[in-house]
Amino acid sequence: MKRCKWKGIILALLVVANIVCLREGVFASAVPNVTGFKVAGWATDALRLNWNVNTSAQGYIIEQKNGSKWTRIARLEGQKTKTYRVEKLKPATEYSFRIKAFTINKGKASYSGYVNTSGMTNLANVSGFKIGGWAKDALRVNWNVNSGAQGYIIEQKNGNSWKRIARIEGNKTKTFRVEKLQPSTEYSFRIRAFSFYNKKSVYSGYVNVSGKTYPGSITNFKVAGWANNALRVNWDVNSSAEGYIIEQKDSNGSWKRIARLEGAKNKTFRVEKLKPGTEYSFRMCSFNLYNKKASYSGYVYATGKTNPAEISGLKIGGSAYNALRLNWNADASAQGYIIEQKVNGTWKRIARLEGKNLKTYRVEKLEPETKYEFRVKAFSIYKGKASYSNYKAISGKTLKYNAPDEDWELPIL
Repeated sequence: MKRCKWKGIILALLVVANIVCLREGVFASAVPNVTGFKVAGWATDALRLNWNVNTSAQGYIIEQKNGSKWTRIARLEGQKTKTYRVEKLKPATEYSFRIKAFTINKGKASYSGYVNTSGMTNLANVSGFKIGGWAKDALRVNWNVNSGAQGYIIEQKNGNSWKRIARIEGNKTKTFRVEKLQPSTEYSFRIRAFSFYNKKSVYSGYVNVSGKTYPGSITNFKVAGWANNALRVNWDVNSSAEGYIIEQKDSNGSWKRIARLEGAKNKTFRVEKLKPGTEYSFRMCSFNLYNKKASYSGYVYATGKTNPAEISGLKIGGSAYNALRLNWNADASAQGYIIEQKVNGTWKRIARLEGKNLKTYRVEKLEPETKYEFRVKAFSIYKGKASYSNYKAISGKTLKYNAPDEDWELPIL
């Protein structure tokens, strides 16, 4: 009796086991298992599954694992099909799939066993990739953090080929400075994120950006010409520029643009309507245009002082048989005066007077009843260098000699 009971239990267990094994394809069937099943194509939102043609099959069943359950995603008719693209997937995500072949005989399906594979979708493309900083010899590229990445690859275009310039570990990095560039030159860059799956690199697609470095700095900017109402600024031609900006510092300490010069070949500018004997400050930068946006070099600076004003009120203020007195109005922009006398057709300096408030000078040891020519100019000193006003000329004639009046003093008029 006990033996019969145990036989019944064993038979029941065998039936259940057979059912399970048939369902899972453990027992050999008329349909052999699919071979070569693998992930063979990757995208950020899709994976491509490939396998070898199963000549015994009439079709294939593909399933995808969702959590702990398997869900059928495709039933493919025909044995010659050997690829399938699974779409609408998430970036940088691992997915598992399985496949089995089937045949239909007298209305009844027969299946091979399951064959499994898994794969990871590519990373999402890097977002926000742009030029975020400019210099004459460098560009800074910025981007948004890619949460699925383990790092980033940055490449620079050289001619028709791309060259890797950085491999950055860690997904939190979001900026890189590209250095040793040429001024006023356009550069192209591209970036992609990377990660690893089963010791194999997985990448996002490339994202491109381009930018142009600033022009090189201006050299030899200086004040090179002086007048009492103008200053001329000169500089060396900057071949990397498309033009120049010149600014002047006003009395309030603010910078005001006074010129925008188109063309790299400009190398001089005259600043007019200035006051005599006054110091002025200027600054200058070069510019170029890229994608309708201006970029600028750094500023360079120069200062200069206008010449003193031409003296006014010059006249013969007193006469004697052996002397003439020159008078003029004091010049607030001057630090002193130079007086010259014409002798035998040549101008000869006869006095250098320090002090802007001086306004008279007596020329002595002259001959009676003789015409003399004089000229006067104001001067000032700026950074150890003298600057001068224009000359103002005048002539006068000494008186006839008269012995009783020989020692009279010239009046100051």
